[in-house]
Amino acid sequence: MAELEDAPTAAPQESTPESTLDRPRDVESMDQTNTSETDDGEVPEGRHMVMLRQALDKTIKKFLSAGRFSVFAKNFRPVYEKNPKMLKHIHAQFMEHLDTNIKGELACLFKEENITLLLNEMDRLVSEAPTDIDRPMWRPSGDPTEDLRAHLVPLKQRQKERLQELLAELKEKNKTLQDTLGSKRQHLRETQKKVQERMKEMDENVKSCKDVPVQQMERFIRTVESLNNPSK
Repeated sequence: MAELEDAPTAAPQESTPESTLDRPRDVESMDQTNTSETDDGEVPEGRHMVMLRQALDKTIKKFLSAGRFSVFAKNFRPVYEKNPKMLKHIHAQFMEHLDTNIKGELACLFKEENITLLLNEMDRLVSEAPTDIDRPMWRPSGDPTEDLRAHLVPLKQRQKERLQELLAELKEKNKTLQDTLGSKRQHLRETQKKVQERMKEMDENVKSCKDVPVQQMERFIRTVESLNNPSK
C-alpha cells in the first residue's frame, strides 16, 4: 500500500513541435505588438497573447496534476497488483497524449478564431490610447448618486446635443413649409381677386341687359336682319 500512495506521478513529456503552447516568451520585452508575419508564416505574439498562453499552461498543469498515478492505480487496482510497471507505463503514455491533445486543440482554436491577431490588435489599441497624465483617475466618492451622475452626465450631454440637432432640423423644415404655404396663400388671394373682378364685370353686363327694353331690342334685331338680307 505504501507503494500505491507514494508512487511518483509520471510527468507529461513536452508536446510535439506542432503545439505552440510551450514556447518560452518574455512578456516584458513584447509590450510593443508586431502583427506582421515572420519568415515561417507565424504571427509574432504580443503581450496579452503571451499572458494568455502562460495562464493556459498553468491551467493545463493543474488539470493534469489531478491525474496522478495513485488515483490511476486505485481505479485499476487489479492491473496494478498484477503488473505495476506496465500500469506506470500506460499512465505515462496516457498523460502525455492527454497533454498533447489539449494543447493541440487549443492551438487549432487559436488558429481558427485568429486569437493571436485579435489580441495583437488589442495591444496596438492600448498602446495608441491617449494617457491623461494631468487628470487624476476616477475613483468612487462613496456617494452612489454622485458617482452615477458622473457617468450619466456625458451620456445626457450627448442626448441633449442630438435633441438640439433634431430641433434645428424641425425648425428648418417648419420654416420651409411656412414659406411654401405663404406663397400658396398669396397665389390664392390673387386668384380670388381676379375671380371677383370677373364677377363684377358679369354683374355689370347683366345689369346693362336688364336696362334695355325688350321691344326695342326686338326692333333693333329685325332692322339688322333686314339690312343683312335686303331681298327679304
